[in-house]
Amino acid sequence: MDITQSALPIFAKNGFVGTTTKEIAEAAGVSEALMYKHFPSKEALYSEIQLDCCAQAQKSLEMLSSMKSSTESLILA
Repeated sequence: MDITQSALPIFAKNGFVGTTTKEIAEAAGVSEALMYKHFPSKEALYSEIQLDCCAQAQKSLEMLSSMKSSTESLILA
C-alpha cells in the first residue's frame, strides 16, 4: 500500500490537525524520513490526496456523462 492510500483513512478519521506524520508512516510501513523524501510536508501529502480524489471524481463524471440516458445506465451509476 502506498503512502497516500495509507494516509487517507487516517486523515478521514482524525482530520488534518489530528493526524501525525508518525501515524501515517507507521500505517504505510515506511520511516518518516522516507515519507518526507516523497512528500516535503504533511500539507503536501494532503494536497496530493485531494488531487487524486478530484481526478477520480472527474473520471467518474466523464464516464457518467458518456452513458446514454436509460434505466440501465442509472443502475450502473
